[in-house]
Amino acid sequence: LRELPPRSEVPLSFLDEQEIASLLQESYAVRSPANQWAPLVVMGLLPEADVEIRAHTVVGVYLPEQRQLFVDSNLQNNTPDDQALLARSYAHALQDQHFDLGSIDARAPTTDARLAARSLVEGDAMLLTALYRYQDLESADWTHLEAMVEAEAPSYGTVFDQSDAWRQMGLFPVTAGRVLVQMLFETGGWNAVNAAYADLPRTTEQVLHPERYLQERDTPSSVVVPDIASRLGAGWALRLQDTLGEFVAGLYLHDALSEKVAQQAAAGWDGDTLAVWEHEDGQRVLVWRTHWETIGDALEFEQALAGLIQQRHTPAWPLEPPLGSSGRWWQTSAGVFRTEQLARHVTLIQAPSAGMAQAVTEAIP
Repeated sequence: LRELPPRSEVPLSFLDEQEIASLLQESYAVRSPANQWAPLVVMGLLPEADVEIRAHTVVGVYLPEQRQLFVDSNLQNNTPDDQALLARSYAHALQDQHFDLGSIDARAPTTDARLAARSLVEGDAMLLTALYRYQDLESADWTHLEAMVEAEAPSYGTVFDQSDAWRQMGLFPVTAGRVLVQMLFETGGWNAVNAAYADLPRTTEQVLHPERYLQERDTPSSVVVPDIASRLGAGWALRLQDTLGEFVAGLYLHDALSEKVAQQAAAGWDGDTLAVWEHEDGQRVLVWRTHWETIGDALEFEQALAGLIQQRHTPAWPLEPPLGSSGRWWQTSAGVFRTEQLARHVTLIQAPSAGMAQAVTEAIP
């Protein structure tokens, strides 16, 4: 059905819920995805909590680290949905044999690039699941399939289970990825899908707007944020630097604004860089610089950011910009925030104090 012949037999093991949970915990430890989530934790999108993978009813799961498929030994009914979920897990095994799932993450060094690459992988598997379950795409009940796949996702602990942003991060590659892969499939069949693994979508913008991947390729602008640790003083060091992308920009805004407003404000994204510095005593400075398709897009995003800060960090007291500075400033319980829109750029600064925010402003051209 997937037109990818197996290159070797995929080992199959039957385990109970607790054994599968233990395997997932081991897999988590090997991959250390917490480092990949760090930018989202710093932005306040994801909780700063320890991961605790719990026993969870799953039909089957493929683990690339072991190149093996694990099936729930307590599975009572072999329903059409169960069979479709097993087909999805087997699809991941075929993907790994032909395209090396581990190397795909290695080729995607940022949050934005990883989400885009995973959208190809999960969208591919989702399409196969639909074809296996319904025989053709026109008959597919995508809402049912998405709920079915979401129910298979492991629990990472109560704090994560209660996070809407965490849920949306998990669903995005499945839902938006399926739309992208379906367009590839309808354009050139499985050959077009296979070819995409050698030419991965680079951004979530390309996933959200498939024509920017399938037709004239929309390449994001490079956004530079220099390392200003030496300007901040002794004890400061650059902790992380990342590109978040259109999807995460919208998700960040949606934390306090309506989904429609958030998505519209993020839709003109054309590049970004997030940089975070930390002091030995735990203080933190954050700079997020974004680039937009038009000046109007930049203005809309800055206004949305201002609304987010005032709603998310209530009370937020407006501050007069220090002498020689511009933009909008607020004092909050989370420190001082500054936003500024300049042509097609928008810069967000978060610092422990107004003086530190001013020092950051002066250090970044």
